[in-house]
Amino acid sequence: MRKVAVLMSAVGVGIGGIVFACGSSEPALPDLPRNDAGLLESGGGGEASTGDSSVAGAAEAFCKGTLGAYSAVVNSCCNATDKALPQGGELVSHAQSILAACVTAIGGSVTKGRTMYQQAQALSCVTDYMAKFADTSVCATLQLVDPTIEPNPACALAFVGLGDNNALCSADLECKDGLTCAGYGGGNDGTCRTPAGMGGDCGSLRNDGSLGALVMPMGSHPACAAGFYCDSTSKCKPQGGSAAPCTRNDQCTAPARCDGTGKCTTGTENPLVVVDGPCKATLDCQVGLWCNHTDPNDTGPLPTGKCAAKVAAPAPCTTAEIGQCSGICSTTLNACVAFCGAM
Repeated sequence: MRKVAVLMSAVGVGIGGIVFACGSSEPALPDLPRNDAGLLESGGGGEASTGDSSVAGAAEAFCKGTLGAYSAVVNSCCNATDKALPQGGELVSHAQSILAACVTAIGGSVTKGRTMYQQAQALSCVTDYMAKFADTSVCATLQLVDPTIEPNPACALAFVGLGDNNALCSADLECKDGLTCAGYGGGNDGTCRTPAGMGGDCGSLRNDGSLGALVMPMGSHPACAAGFYCDSTSKCKPQGGSAAPCTRNDQCTAPARCDGTGKCTTGTENPLVVVDGPCKATLDCQVGLWCNHTDPNDTGPLPTGKCAAKVAAPAPCTTAEIGQCSGICSTTLNACVAFCGAM
């Protein structure tokens, strides 16, 4: 398979962190002084110490070696024609924005002395990300890839939060495990808190209920107590059981998930459907399949379809059937076309 040449420039020389030796796929992160706990620590009290620039450099190197590896393969898989399409522009922009968010969030946290950096875990994480996005074999499934799902548990331990209960924070990353950062946003800090129950504050002050700019989860920081989720008003609300209305998975009591009909269903009650199995939406089908509603016998506003294998170019398609093509459905041709390496 063709190796992603641009990856070398994305995470190589010039960032002060990850450097590749010729012929080697293993990155090298800065070897910084450790404290008594074996962790690499920045200055306290919100003031940068002389070692902070090095730790911040390691944070930047970590982000570029992980999410930067994904961004590089997106650029390699998608040609100029792909990038000119709305879907291609969105894919490239998303890859760039999550990388920038990672650098800003982690770099800012270590500079303020609110996190500790663990080199061994960071190196292990970067190595696995580099392997995951090592070549263009991932192009065929690139649209299905969520780069924030970490391939290695060590990724969540690369940076460790220092904030105790009531400590200032600007993201969950800055709090100790088990605590969550609530009430931050608009440039203002929130505080590290024990996850709240019904009606308690959670997440940021933003109206969309976002849990922060850092898209790679670090540590364990439930937004709300068990049985609750953080809603769009940044308040904890009860999760729903089977058949409860939902728009996202965390609104459902585990192990239930939010299916394509907008209801919570458990894995045993409604597992992801195989080929020829009934479905309401593509989310109901196993990865790599789509929910085919093109049967003329289907009736109603949301008829039951069948999970089917995605179709390749130049098969006919309709844009109403999301996920029908391995690539994308052309609105001008009404046919599947190749997109970012997926045929």
